[in-house]
Amino acid sequence: MSRRYREETMTVSGVESPRLQPEAEAGQDRSARPWWRRWWFGVTLTWFATRLLLLLFDTKVLPYHWHRSATSDVPIYHHWSWVLQQGHFPADDTRWQYPPGAAGIMLLPDLVPGGWPTYLNTFFAIVLIFDAIAFWLLMRRARPRNRGSIQGPWLWTLGVFLLGPITLGRYDLIVATIAMAALLVAGRPLVRGALIGVGAMIKVWPIMLLVGVRRWRELIVTTLGAAAVIVATTLAIGATLPGSLSFIRFQKERGIQIESVAATPFLLARGLGWPGGTGDRYGAREAIGPGVEVAIAACGIATVIGGLVLLAWWTRARWTETTPYDAALFATLLGMITSRVLSPQYMLWALGLAAVCLTSPKTSQRPVAWLLLLATALTQLEFPILWGGVVHNGPAGMAALTARNVLLVGATVWSGVRLWKATGTRAVEAV
Repeated sequence: MSRRYREETMTVSGVESPRLQPEAEAGQDRSARPWWRRWWFGVTLTWFATRLLLLLFDTKVLPYHWHRSATSDVPIYHHWSWVLQQGHFPADDTRWQYPPGAAGIMLLPDLVPGGWPTYLNTFFAIVLIFDAIAFWLLMRRARPRNRGSIQGPWLWTLGVFLLGPITLGRYDLIVATIAMAALLVAGRPLVRGALIGVGAMIKVWPIMLLVGVRRWRELIVTTLGAAAVIVATTLAIGATLPGSLSFIRFQKERGIQIESVAATPFLLARGLGWPGGTGDRYGAREAIGPGVEVAIAACGIATVIGGLVLLAWWTRARWTETTPYDAALFATLLGMITSRVLSPQYMLWALGLAAVCLTSPKTSQRPVAWLLLLATALTQLEFPILWGGVVHNGPAGMAALTARNVLLVGATVWSGVRLWKATGTRAVEAV
């Protein structure tokens, strides 16, 4: 008899017989619950509702005042798709700052059989499909029989919605899904490395996932898998489409985007007499004026310091089952706050990895993940809702941007501290 049942005896007509306490009824098999009371129902319903709203906003069925800002990149993708179909990369367009694999994303809506009425709507549909894949991956890991946690799917569901319609108007969600798949479904180092390579060929940041790979043998195999995909893809695309590496020059020449952490002091200094301002360069709004070149150099130094911090952690860490997730989040956050560019859609990188962390009850990053959810809500405030205030020194816009960046820096430091403690000498190494 189950230990959850407590047996009592009572005399009925002089005969002692066992009686089960009411808690036996409360302990009925959970599978007998109605489908609307299952563990997956609430978050799944919320995902469908929020994604429907995003799609209605992006397709103008429902009004969204900042629609043009949220979807402004998709017409550019469409133009680049046309250029690519002519047999070359847009090598003279300074806005092209993406690795060669991004060409596949730009071309994808035109390759859909039959297609939707417009490139715009087809692109939205493709991103939504990848969003559904990401949600499915998280739900698969969160199942009770996997001893997972439903917090991961909830964070992703709410975070993507809080970032707003821009999530369907940029291709970063696609890359985030590939990175999440590398962590959640790629059990073999070579397969994980290949997925990391695919993500890095579309947008460089998934290479950060290598930080979470344990020790030398596994690291070498995973790195070889990523390198094989990167080299093969670069050679194949370069041989067929000239100009595939032009993005490197444009990336090097970029300044400090005003939404980056490094630009925040300059924007705040405008009210104290800083003679600089902002201007459109390389497809973004950048800080221009005295001291900016010093800040650019400081970003490079900060990136190197961040790399040394990761190396110091890696050489002394004792792995747990969640270390690959937790380390990937910390490394990505470090890259975000030390970068010269921090576009709103970059929050999807952190959200995806944070959601993966939360699928495990043993993660060290739980409070960091929920802090990132707040930073995501502030991100939609600063762009596109209060963007005019950010550009022209409005108090509300500057408050939202400054608060977001302070939260990101705080989340990064907190993430590193918690990761360091969780993988210290007293941590139990999971082999």
